[in-house]
Amino acid sequence: MKRIVKLLIVLLVFSLLTSMSYGNEAGTVYVIPIKGEINKAVTTYIKANIERAEKDEDAIAIIFEIDTLGGFIQEAVKIKDYILESNLQTIAFVNKKAESAGVLLTISCDKIVMAKGATIGSAETIPHTEKNLSYWKGELRAVAEMKKRDPKLIEAMADKRNEIIDESSGEYIVKKGELLNLTSQEAQDVKLIDGIGSTYKEALNIANINYNHVEVIGENLSLKIAQIVSNPYVATFLIVIGFLGIIIEIMTPGFGIGGLVGIIGFFTFFFGKNLSGDSSMIIIGVFVLGIILFAIEVGIPGFGIFGISGIILIITSIILSFNSIVVGVYALLVSLILCIVVGIFLFKYGPKSKYLNHIILDEKLSIKNQEEYLEHELLINEVGIAITTLRPAGTANIKGNRHDVITEGNFIKAGEQIKVIKVIGKKIIVKKVED
Repeated sequence: MKRIVKLLIVLLVFSLLTSMSYGNEAGTVYVIPIKGEINKAVTTYIKANIERAEKDEDAIAIIFEIDTLGGFIQEAVKIKDYILESNLQTIAFVNKKAESAGVLLTISCDKIVMAKGATIGSAETIPHTEKNLSYWKGELRAVAEMKKRDPKLIEAMADKRNEIIDESSGEYIVKKGELLNLTSQEAQDVKLIDGIGSTYKEALNIANINYNHVEVIGENLSLKIAQIVSNPYVATFLIVIGFLGIIIEIMTPGFGIGGLVGIIGFFTFFFGKNLSGDSSMIIIGVFVLGIILFAIEVGIPGFGIFGISGIILIITSIILSFNSIVVGVYALLVSLILCIVVGIFLFKYGPKSKYLNHIILDEKLSIKNQEEYLEHELLINEVGIAITTLRPAGTANIKGNRHDVITEGNFIKAGEQIKVIKVIGKKIIVKKVED
């Protein structure tokens, strides 16, 4: 009997020592930054890097360095699931802010550490409907209960109707009509977080993790593009570039630098918006269809159903590519105002300026084009008929042949008489023959 007892004691001590050794085993800690808007690109990035960390046999934990004002709820829920499903210990290191959707990501981790001066909270849904709020509060509450965080505190970050009073002091933690937002010190005082630290080392010490290496994972190109284009100012700039490219292309016959600039501007805009989840292939298809209809309108006399439909589709697709219709309308209005101002300037002074005509008209002649240039020079002072409406570029019949022509900025209707006044490079400049 004594031997059995001794054997059991030995086994128990061995088991405890093994457990302690395993708990203090040093290994690699991965750092995955979550910065900027929570969107589709961030979700893909986080999923891929959690999987990368889990494949490393030496990995023992992941630090999610959080600095976000929020983003898409559906993407935040996906990321939450990835964090909860990870077999590694997870630490949320709130470095600056965890607002809105960032709250869900933070409380999904096993440990929460906030840097000095960091904040967490203000997780109200947009749009703020009872249905959205109810769903969102359910997600927050479920995770808070799972991770043993106070669900009332978390709910108060999303719902202004909640009111919380500190039982020990009798003071309000949050009053009705306000969203709860806590500093790092306040979060520690109400025991929402595990500690305050300003470095990875301090965060890992608070989480009681023994490690020998910290590997910080950088942001990939797709994520950087998505985050940059998600900035409303950058998005507005790209829209301006796209529209200006179209304006310049309309002013010049053939396909040139204007068309290329427009394509680059809109491609970058929609590519980034698609990566961020703001846009989709359907919205991009609507935009392309709008451009096609507008191009058809440019090539025919008058202005009718093709042009109107094209403009409506272009405007709709751009607005819907923002995560807020209000922001989309604002960005579009600013873009259109800037484009109108620049467009008027180019129409009025472009063809007459020796500097601007390098953008609109001038082309360096190669040996191959010299023969064509000489032929065009012979057309000076010749009279012809505008085949298409010149806006200011279009097509005209001169001496029985079709030619791409351009006016000095004014519009000329199809069927009206035109006269060649000069040739610049391969461009034939015309004016209307007055009656």
